[in-house]
Amino acid sequence: MRQVFGGRLDGSGREASSRRDVNAPRLIAGVLVPHKPIEPDNCCMSGCVNCVWEQYNDDIRDWRKKRNLAAEKLNQTEDIWPKDFDPPLKALDFKNVPRELRSAKRKLGSGKRLSSSAYFPTKGAPGAQNLKASNDEDVDANDDEAWGSVPVHFKVFAETEKRVKAKKLLQKKKQLEQEKAASTASIKASNS
Repeated sequence: MRQVFGGRLDGSGREASSRRDVNAPRLIAGVLVPHKPIEPDNCCMSGCVNCVWEQYNDDIRDWRKKRNLAAEKLNQTEDIWPKDFDPPLKALDFKNVPRELRSAKRKLGSGKRLSSSAYFPTKGAPGAQNLKASNDEDVDANDDEAWGSVPVHFKVFAETEKRVKAKKLLQKKKQLEQEKAASTASIKASNS
């Protein structure tokens, strides 16, 4: 039988998707980190109410947030991140990186050399201790590793759908507030 929109017409079992991950999460430094979400393969690109790409985008953001939180806590210990669990090399200290991935960590760090003046705070500017934290926040904001091999048009589609839904929700909320204000005004007018 032919599959339409990723449906299961031939009686086969369920397959994992972004929302139905069959892998169990792992506890890393006291944080329950889910597996990296799986790229969906059943999008019809029609702007559905529950778009799988929008859900994937939400799952990726949640995964990245928990993974970075676990890395932050792990950096305060001597433990090593599991090598088979997508280690966030940019967020991990060198001591917490698995041995097999330390050369990759070195390559990431070699591209970012700070000038010596960056370690001396100017009036109102962050010091050396705060400099690393602000750089890590910038990396998280621009981090596209989670979307990896996913074509950029799917990412843009998911983000656009999210903005459209937020705009519609805001319009609906304003309309309800206007209707409530109008009904309150009419009740006051009829009572006086």
